[in-house]
Amino acid sequence: MRSVFFEDRYSDKSIEFAFRNNRKWGARDRKFVAGTVFDIVRHWRRLWFELGGEPVSDSKVLMRLVGQYLSQNEWELPEWEEFEGLPVKRGIDQKDTALKESFPDWIHELGVKSYGERWPEIAQSLNKEAPVFIRVNTLKVDPDQLIKNLKVNSIEIEKTKFPTCLRIKGRRQIFKTDSFKNGHFEVQDISSQSVAAFSEVKPGDRVVDACAGAGGKTLHMSVQMRNKGKIISLDIHAHKLEELRKRARRNGVDIIEARPIESSKVIKRLNQSADVLLLDVPCTGSGVYRRNPDGKWKMDESNFQNLLATQKEILGQYSSIVKVGGRLVYSTCSIWPEENSEQIQWFLNEREDFDLVEEASILPNEDGGDGFYMAKLIRVPSQEKALSE
Repeated sequence: MRSVFFEDRYSDKSIEFAFRNNRKWGARDRKFVAGTVFDIVRHWRRLWFELGGEPVSDSKVLMRLVGQYLSQNEWELPEWEEFEGLPVKRGIDQKDTALKESFPDWIHELGVKSYGERWPEIAQSLNKEAPVFIRVNTLKVDPDQLIKNLKVNSIEIEKTKFPTCLRIKGRRQIFKTDSFKNGHFEVQDISSQSVAAFSEVKPGDRVVDACAGAGGKTLHMSVQMRNKGKIISLDIHAHKLEELRKRARRNGVDIIEARPIESSKVIKRLNQSADVLLLDVPCTGSGVYRRNPDGKWKMDESNFQNLLATQKEILGQYSSIVKVGGRLVYSTCSIWPEENSEQIQWFLNEREDFDLVEEASILPNEDGGDGFYMAKLIRVPSQEKALSE
């Protein structure tokens, strides 16, 4: 916990470091450590309140915090000095969502402003354990066959409203299966899987994924395109694009060209070249706090404002890639209107050559998936839009 909150590491990296230094831990040990760390990060503020103190890096005090969490979850504590007098039962006002659900005040205020009476339910959903969804790679296998193949590994599957989106029941070692090694599926949240369908890419399209990262949405679009056409995947981080290349090879996809953004010339060379431009922009990740609870604590109001400015900059600069008649798809894994509909409205006010076609919001308490936002715009001749108005 010290490395997460006092040394500015992320939970997953701290857990990986602990695993590397404790190679004798078995699967149960690793599951326990990972689950405990993530849960304490989720409920950090409430646990400290119950202990009656402020967060400190002292090892003995941090051990008491761990003991407080374990005792609340009905673990029998050893008779250690640090655990004397636990659990502490300090009453919490059930109406105090910020404290009860462990959110910084500024995020809580944003939640109330954005969602009013719905915010407590949304906040609670963001602290639940995230389900595991996979996306079937239909270039290699159909959903029913994949289900049969995974059952051989004692992995049980639930179907969802999307034929190629399946939910894993329980926690299983799916990455060790032959199905994964052969590129038959990718792990991808159900809400994230909505983006490719929303973009309406089709075989033969020229697509640019301008914030591609490791390429989850790039790979999904390539399947929708039946591996026909062209996808240019851009990112400022070259190591993420290398991961995308590896995943593409495993998935049997050869229409992807990964290009690092090393200067503004990369964007200028793509001017008006794309049938579809996907901008899955950097965001607060507020819709994925279940998977990344660190996000609640590692961003403040100042960083939030800087992020909004970055989103505007990306929208303004990268939109030049869309050709007339082409589509711009803007998406975030955020639930805040400031990052979503308000950014699109700002862009439409700035640009006379784009029209809004459709937008959609997914909240994390609605469908089992993460919180997401998507907007689809079409580029029109400037004069045409002026005449229509």
